[in-house]
Amino acid sequence: MEREMELLEADLMQIRLFEQRLRDLLDAEQEVLQVALGDYTALYDGLSSVVEQPVALTYRSSSRTLRWYPEAGAGAPTELDNLSVLAGSVRQLISDMQQSLPAVETHLVDQISEWRALPTLTPTHGTLTSPFGPRRSPFGSGIEFHDGIDLAAPLGTAVVAAGDAVVAAAGWKSTFGRVVILDHGNGITTLYAHLAAIYVEAGQTVERGTTIGAVGSSGRSTGPHLHFTVSVDGRAVDPMQYLRPE
Repeated sequence: MEREMELLEADLMQIRLFEQRLRDLLDAEQEVLQVALGDYTALYDGLSSVVEQPVALTYRSSSRTLRWYPEAGAGAPTELDNLSVLAGSVRQLISDMQQSLPAVETHLVDQISEWRALPTLTPTHGTLTSPFGPRRSPFGSGIEFHDGIDLAAPLGTAVVAAGDAVVAAAGWKSTFGRVVILDHGNGITTLYAHLAAIYVEAGQTVERGTTIGAVGSSGRSTGPHLHFTVSVDGRAVDPMQYLRPE
C-alpha cells in the first residue's frame, strides 16, 4: 500500500504541475478568473487530501460523488481493504484528469485570447465630452447621431489599442482626419480618429495597450480629442458597454 500511495503521489505531482500552468494563465489575466477551473478545483483539493490524509476523501463534480470513511465494528472492511478500494478510485480520477486537463488548458487559452481581443481598455487618458447617440451638432444647429464617444485630452496624449487586433487601416479619412481602424475578430472593429500622429500601419498585429497614435485635432474637429467608435458587424454600438475601468 505504501508503494501504491507513492505511485499516486507521483501522478498527483504531474496533475499539480499542469494545474499550476493553468493558474499561471489565470494569474496573468485577472479579469478572466471567472472562466477558471469549475469542478476541477474540488478535484485538486480532493486529490491533495489523498496524499495528506489518505483515510478520508470527498470528491464532487457535476457527474459523480465519491465518499469514503473507515468504519469501525464487526464485519467492517480492514483499513488496508478500504485503502485499496480508495486507491483504485483515485487512480481512475487521476486518469480522467490527465485526459481532460489538456482540453481545459486549450479552452482557457481560447477564452483569454477572446477576452484580450475585446475593446475593453480605455484608449486614452481624457475627459468624456460627447457620449454615443443623438447630440446637438458642434458645428451648427440641429441634431446629429454621434456614432462613438469623444475623449478630450492634451495634444499628443498617447492613444492605445483597446484590445488585441490587426490594423485594418491607417491613414487619412475625410472628416475624421488621421485615423486608425483595428480589427479585433468576431466582427468587432474599433476606430480612432482626429489623430495628430499614427504609429502603426495596415496589416500590423497590435496587442492590447499598444500605442497606436497620438491625440490630435485633424480633420473636422473643434479641438484636440479622440473620437472612438466600436462597431459590431458593421454597426456602431455604444463603446461604454465594452470599456472597463483599469
